[in-house]
Amino acid sequence: MTSSPQRLELTWFNKDQVLIPTEDGKYGYTWVDPSDPRYCVTRLGSF
Repeated sequence: MTSSPQRLELTWFNKDQVLIPTEDGKYGYTWVDPSDPRYCVTRLGSF
């Protein structure tokens, strides 16, 4: 008897989205589509 390998898939809310920081808060984030131009913007934080 041969069994086919089982695959585990992780699923979660907004899996097809990306998380980016918002403009108005240190800990504010929002979900956007990966094609959103804000996703590719590099920001340097002030430390």
